[in-house]
Formats: sequence, structure tokens, C-alpha cells
Amino acid sequence: MTPGAVAERATHIAAVRVDTAADVVAVRSALVAVREITAWATAQQAGLVAKLSTLESFPEASIASATKGSLGDAAKTKARADTLAATPNLAGSLEDGAITSGHVDALTRASKQLDGDQREELFERVDALVGVAAASSVEQFTKRVKLEVTRMQSDGGEDRLERQRRSTRLRSWTDDEGMYCISGRF
Repeated sequence: MTPGAVAERATHIAAVRVDTAADVVAVRSALVAVREITAWATAQQAGLVAKLSTLESFPEASIASATKGSLGDAAKTKARADTLAATPNLAGSLEDGAITSGHVDALTRASKQLDGDQREELFERVDALVGVAAASSVEQFTKRVKLEVTRMQSDGGEDRLERQRRSTRLRSWTDDEGMYCISGRF
């Protein structure tokens, strides 16, 4: 999205806010414009953070200072920027306003469960799923990313079988009425 397109959306938002006769369709379109501007701004922020990361060894301090946020928020912003740097199609989709920062954050969270090679593979897989991200909510996309992680971690079911074996339990006892009770999980 170009800065001109951002300005057009901002003008539309302002016009709908002051229009006392605005209908539901107009308000919804203004909300979509807000989402698109927010996504564009998030993409710009990620680009600036990536640039700052090449200039400073600990950019989180500068990010926190500039945004008046905490170091934790700055670390999350840097992690988002790193994810976008590894997924150019997703970054382009964010800049166009087709997805939100929530979509990127879902991928970032999921990638932390994986080691380096698996993380790169996940980024490649998800970067090819930009259309899925654009058509889905953050919650739906989170489920899809988790599914991709599960597929990558799958080892023919041996891991699942081992988890099931560890979860096997059998208890027996006699209750207050003298009845034998058995509880099991197999």
C-alpha cells in the first residue's frame, strides 16, 4: 500500500466518523480501512526495526524508548520483524493490509517451538500460505500454523504412542459402601 492509499483511507475514516447519517456498511468499511492502515504501519515498524537491528547490537532498548513501551513489548516487536524478514510474502501481505500483526504473531509464537532448521522450514511453508492467512481470522490461521508444526514434528506416530504409554493409569479402591471401584485410562 502506498502512502497515498494510506491517506485516502485516513480521509475515509475521518469522514465516516463525523457523518451522523453513516450506515452500517459505511462504518464497517471504515473499520476495514483502520485495519489496513494499522497493518501497513506495523509493516513499516518492522522494516524500521530490521534496519535498527543492523545498526545496534541491542535494538530492544531503542525500540522501547521510541515507542514508550517496555522491553518485553520491544522484544515482541523485534521478533515480529525477524519473522517478517524470513517470510517476504507474509511481509508484503501485511504491508498491503491483507493480514494483521496477529497473523504474524501466531507464526512467531509457533516458530519458537522449533529448532533452527525446522523454524526455517515452517517459515517456508507458511510463506506459501499467504492466501490462507488473508482469507482467515487470526484464530483460524493460528490453528493452521499449529497444524503445520504438528506435521513437521510428526514421526510416524511414535511420539504420540510414547505420550499415550506415559499417560496410562489404573486405580482401584474400595469405597465407603464396600464397593470395589476401578478407574483407568488406557
